[in-house]
Amino acid sequence: MTQTEASQTRVKSWSTLFKFITPHWRAIVGGMILAISAAAVSLAQPLIVQELINQAQATTSISVTLVLIGVGLVFVAAALQYGQALLMGRVSEDVVVGVRTSLIGRMLRLPIAEYHHRAPGDLVIRATNDTNSIRTAVAAGFVDAVGAVLTVGGAVVAMLIIDPLLTAIALTVLLATAWAVQHVGSRLQAAAHAYQSAVGRIGSLIDRALKGVTTIRAFNATDREEASIVAAVDSTRGAGIKLARAAAPFAPMNYLSTQLLLMVVFAIGGIRVASGELSIATLISFVLFLMIMAGPLGQVISAVAAMRMAAGGTQRIQEILDCPTEGQSDSNMNMSPRLCTPRQRPPRIQFNNVSLSVADRQILTDVSIEAEAGSITGIVGASGAGKSTLFSLLERFDEPSSGSIYFDGVDISTCSRESLRSQLAYVEQGAPILTGSVRDNLTLGAGPVGDEACWAVLDMVRLGSMLRTRQGGLDTRVGNSGVTLSGGERQRLAIARSLLAQRSLLLLDEPTSGLDSLNERILNDVLRDLRRTMTIIFTSHRAAAVGIADSVHVLEQGRVTATGQPEKLKSENAYYRELLGMGTSA
Repeated sequence: MTQTEASQTRVKSWSTLFKFITPHWRAIVGGMILAISAAAVSLAQPLIVQELINQAQATTSISVTLVLIGVGLVFVAAALQYGQALLMGRVSEDVVVGVRTSLIGRMLRLPIAEYHHRAPGDLVIRATNDTNSIRTAVAAGFVDAVGAVLTVGGAVVAMLIIDPLLTAIALTVLLATAWAVQHVGSRLQAAAHAYQSAVGRIGSLIDRALKGVTTIRAFNATDREEASIVAAVDSTRGAGIKLARAAAPFAPMNYLSTQLLLMVVFAIGGIRVASGELSIATLISFVLFLMIMAGPLGQVISAVAAMRMAAGGTQRIQEILDCPTEGQSDSNMNMSPRLCTPRQRPPRIQFNNVSLSVADRQILTDVSIEAEAGSITGIVGASGAGKSTLFSLLERFDEPSSGSIYFDGVDISTCSRESLRSQLAYVEQGAPILTGSVRDNLTLGAGPVGDEACWAVLDMVRLGSMLRTRQGGLDTRVGNSGVTLSGGERQRLAIARSLLAQRSLLLLDEPTSGLDSLNERILNDVLRDLRRTMTIIFTSHRAAAVGIADSVHVLEQGRVTATGQPEKLKSENAYYRELLGMGTSA
């Protein structure tokens, strides 16, 4: 990244950060008012001390009323600071909620291709750790910095009135500190971004290991995975050390600026008191203003560090927010009303000369397939032939390079994805089930529905009697990714979800893969019953599954090489017989 690009990235990060903060400007203004009030009260305290010393020198007595006022101002300042901290703590939580809501909304709507090269664990870290840095910046950075600057400014004005020479010395140290903070701050933001990226890498590796823990254990690869994650942890340690190195100068800069100021002021002030140019009360008042200024000066330095670290996290958040959503191109499309509401009859599906190429690799070439309304259509082919890709095109996860796909005569490219998918039910290979209850999975696409409707679709897929024997019934927990269900039960539960959502087109990717003969037979019976209300398209390489199809299309290296009824293809097409005989997986 060039210096210009780095500068543009930093500006964009700050812009994003302030974009999330500005909706809460009323509360922030309230926090600023409290900060200004606390600063004003604090600045009045040295003046009271100076007056008390003058009284003591002149009359050997002091005003009790003035003492009580001074003590009261201390408590008032503490109360104002408490109110500011409470208010800004609430604002920071509101800001983080807004950031996370925007980020999660964008994450869930990214084009499918984005998920192919973005690790889920890293996305989780962006929504958790990276957003936490924004909370710190708001709660202990933005408003604190404003209040601290005002306090420092007020103290400088008062000090100028008391003694311009000592104030000029103090300002010299302040300007030097400000330059150092700005110089170090730019490095801190870059280091924070690198550290958050390294933490994201750990998240992605842990996510991979936990999702594949059974396979890892089966191949005795636990030590290798552990070593890989530990290596990432060690790498994060290196990034963390660089971050600590970038942040380390802030504390000594605060300490040095404060101590140097006090030493110089006491030395020069003492000389001027001895020469009679300055009274002891005036020197003490000046030093008190200096001490009042020292605390806010440290706050400013800490606030800059917090804001810089937040900008590093914001940069990673912005990377996701800059990604287009899947449906952005749909906003200008002409919607087809025939696809916007649940249908009363099965649709007819047509692929007309559909081709797809990705990165100069031809996936599909001039594919033409027709599935009649209410029919069961099978697609067979070897691994990599493009069977699952056809479903991705139907769902509009991908767009064809050429050709068209029609849903009852409507070109699906002219319809919004949301409208199209309201008619489709896609059961992926392995029938992924979401962690939760049977009810959670059933109502995923249908929203809140009554128990009667749920039991009706479960009975249709031959799961009702089994679940009625479970103590939880519809609220039976299915475990992580449906682990408590068999493969056949997961397939049928996924199909029941489609029925409850009133989808008119059912897509099944290798529905009988991994099923025993009994579950395969039950599933085939369910599919035969469903053809009255749905059009069904499935991919398979198993003879029993293909046998229920009204027509079968053979896909070879992205081309349809044969089409016909199962029995006819079995007798006439050698490649078809070879696929079924070999049991080639999809």
